[in-house]
Formats: sequence, structure tokens, C-alpha cells
Amino acid sequence: MALKGIDCAAKISAAAAQQIKAAGYDFVCRYLVPNVGSTAWKALTTAEMHAISDAGLLQLSVFESGADRCKGGAAAGAADGRTAYLLAQNYGIPETAILYFAVDFDAQTVDLDAIEAYLRAARAQTGNYEVGVYGSYRVIEAMAQRGACRGFWQCYAWSYKQTSTHRTAYQYRNGQTVAGISVDLDEAYDGAGLWSYVQAATVAESEDELAMIIDQLAENCKTTPDDIVIRLSVLCSLVNEKIDSCETDGVAYLKAAGLTNADHDPREPIAYGNLGLVLQRFADNLKK
Repeated sequence: MALKGIDCAAKISAAAAQQIKAAGYDFVCRYLVPNVGSTAWKALTTAEMHAISDAGLLQLSVFESGADRCKGGAAAGAADGRTAYLLAQNYGIPETAILYFAVDFDAQTVDLDAIEAYLRAARAQTGNYEVGVYGSYRVIEAMAQRGACRGFWQCYAWSYKQTSTHRTAYQYRNGQTVAGISVDLDEAYDGAGLWSYVQAATVAESEDELAMIIDQLAENCKTTPDDIVIRLSVLCSLVNEKIDSCETDGVAYLKAAGLTNADHDPREPIAYGNLGLVLQRFADNLKK
């Protein structure tokens, strides 16, 4: 039985998530991309993950930094795979999810080798997460036959009324409106890699895991764990009751506290997506 869903670039509020569920939809697909720079406008946030799952909706994740980014082959795939992996880990996405990578143009036969190389290189960077591809009938058929990935999300565009028997999800109608948001309509089938939000506090569920995060921050900032503890202590006191805002403005808070690398690179493993939860756990540990 197919599940009904939507995909969109717009950020989804708690109220909109409830309306989407009430309209009869089972899942939402959002962009798993850095919440900074050129992709910030469409990036999934921690607050959204809570809202979507709290509404009883499943989720599907897709990475896309450029419509034809896959033409960059293995080099682009390795970089994007690493970014997607770090984001998924930082956001607490369960490893049963499939991370999809978009081929968002009318790819021709000449493009297929580069797409395959892109997907295989991405998969080499995603740990226990399987990867999938979003694309046209031609792309889905070719990547399935080549065994390049595990998930196959076929788009309506550029498929010329053909549907692949390999598809695990299908975007069948574009330009619709649900809950006041411009969306595309989708179906998901067995093996689509849908997921539900796993409480991200497990990122710092124990003192050992918290110590790992501190060590990670120290390595990233080229300083000592003791220095990180001091900075986090100060940051906790500055933030005080504004823990929730850290979840959406995590990078800004990290920059202000000097807890990013010199380039402020959001792809570094700094748990910035769950900063509010990390700080809350840290503050709780300070009280013990």
C-alpha cells in the first residue's frame, strides 16, 4: 500500500504539520542541507523535525546543493555524502533512513556514468545510512540496473509518462498547495527509507557521550577540552532561557562563542544542529 506524502522547500511550522496530517498525508520530504549560506532557505531544522514527527508524519530526506551537482562525479559525491552524513548524525536521524541525493535536471545517457560515480562516492561517506537517488525515469532505471544505490525516488518531470518498477517513491504531481505551502505530491512504497524523529538528546545522553562532543569541539577549534568546558559554561549562562533558539540559530551561537573552526565550516562534526540539546545536557551536568 502506498503512503501519501508531500515534498517542499518551505520550512514547516508545527501548525502546518498538523494541517498536512489532517489533510490525509503520511509523510513529508524536506531538504537535508546545511542551514547556512546558499542552502539555508530550504534546510530542514531541528524544530521542524520535532513538529513533523509530533504531528504523526514520517519523513524523507534529500540532499541537493545544485540541480546538476552530480555531474561533478566522485569528487562531488564524496563531499556531499560527507556533508549529508554529518547532518544526519547531528540531527539524530536514525540509521534506518535512506539519504537521497537529487539529480534535478533532464539527465541524458551521457550523464549516467558521472551520476553513478557520484552516488557510489556519496555512499562511501554515509556510514550505516544507505543512499538513494531522486531523478527521472532514465536515471532511476539506469541506477537500479547498475546497483548504484538502494533508494529510487522517481520524479514526474522528464519522465515522459513512464514509471519505473524500481521506484521506492514517486513524485507524481507538481505545484500543489497544502496547508498554505507550495508542494509537490508524492507516494512512498516499501523500501523508501522513511523515518521518524529520534529524540536528539541521545547525542549527549551520557557523560561519556558528552565528553566525546567536548573532545570533538576541542579538535575542531584546535584548543583543549578544558577550554571548551569554560566556553560552554559561559555560553550556557549567556543563553540561559533561550535554549530553544539555539536549535535554529546554532551556528550563530557557536561562532559567537568561538566554537567553530577558522572557516566557520558547518560541515565540520560540531553537533551544531543539536546545539540547544547539547547545551541543555551540559547545563544539567553542571548542576550535578
